Amino acid sequence: MGNAKAELEKPFVYELELKSITDELNALNIELNLDERDTSAVDAEPGQDDEINEKKCTDRER
Repeated sequence: MGNAKAELEKPFVYELELKSITDELNALNIELNLDERDTSAVDAEPGQDDEINEKKCTDRER
Protein backbone atom coordinates (compact mmCIF):
# COMPACT_ATOMS: atom_id res chain seq x y z
CA MET A 1 0.00 0.00 0.00
CA GLY A 2 2.89 2.32 0.75
CA ASN A 3 4.32 1.68 -2.72
CA ALA A 4 1.06 2.70 -4.38
CA LYS A 5 0.93 5.96 -2.44
CA ALA A 6 4.53 6.71 -3.40
CA GLU A 7 3.72 6.10 -7.08
CA LEU A 8 0.80 8.53 -6.89
CA GLU A 9 3.14 11.27 -5.73
CA LYS A 10 5.44 10.87 -8.74
CA PRO A 11 4.77 13.13 -11.74
CA PHE A 12 3.57 11.48 -14.95
CA VAL A 13 6.67 11.17 -17.12
CA TYR A 14 4.85 11.35 -20.47
CA GLU A 15 2.48 14.20 -19.58
CA LEU A 16 3.90 16.70 -22.10
CA GLU A 17 4.04 14.10 -24.87
CA LEU A 18 0.47 13.04 -24.14
CA LYS A 19 -0.75 16.64 -24.23
CA SER A 20 1.07 17.32 -27.51
CA ILE A 21 -0.30 14.23 -29.22
CA THR A 22 -3.80 14.85 -27.87
CA ASP A 23 -3.74 18.42 -29.21
CA GLU A 24 -2.61 17.15 -32.61
CA LEU A 25 -5.35 14.53 -32.63
CA ASN A 26 -7.99 17.12 -31.76
CA ALA A 27 -6.79 19.37 -34.60
CA LEU A 28 -7.01 16.47 -37.05
CA ASN A 29 -10.51 15.58 -35.85
CA ILE A 30 -11.62 19.17 -36.37
CA GLU A 31 -10.25 19.12 -39.93
CA LEU A 32 -11.96 15.82 -40.67
CA ASN A 33 -15.30 17.07 -39.35
CA LEU A 34 -15.24 20.38 -41.24
CA ASP A 35 -17.35 19.12 -44.13
CA GLU A 36 -19.54 16.81 -42.06
CA ARG A 37 -22.52 19.19 -42.16
CA ASP A 38 -22.23 19.66 -45.92
CA THR A 39 -22.18 15.96 -46.82
CA SER A 40 -25.36 15.16 -44.94
CA ALA A 41 -27.25 17.79 -46.93
CA VAL A 42 -25.84 16.54 -50.24
CA ASP A 43 -26.36 12.83 -49.59
CA ALA A 44 -29.96 13.04 -48.44
CA GLU A 45 -32.74 13.35 -50.97
CA PRO A 46 -35.84 15.36 -50.06
CA GLY A 47 -38.29 13.18 -48.16
CA GLN A 48 -35.79 10.36 -47.75
CA ASP A 49 -35.42 10.92 -44.01
CA ASP A 50 -39.20 10.94 -43.54
CA GLU A 51 -39.52 7.50 -45.15
CA ILE A 52 -36.81 6.06 -42.93
CA ASN A 53 -38.39 7.50 -39.77
CA GLU A 54 -41.82 6.12 -40.75
CA LYS A 55 -40.36 2.63 -41.23
CA LYS A 56 -38.69 2.75 -37.85
CA CYS A 57 -41.92 3.77 -36.12
CA THR A 58 -44.07 1.05 -37.70
CA ASP A 59 -41.68 -1.75 -36.77
CA ARG A 60 -42.09 -1.19 -33.04
CA GLU A 61 -44.68 -2.85 -30.83
CA ARG A 62 -45.64 -2.15 -27.24
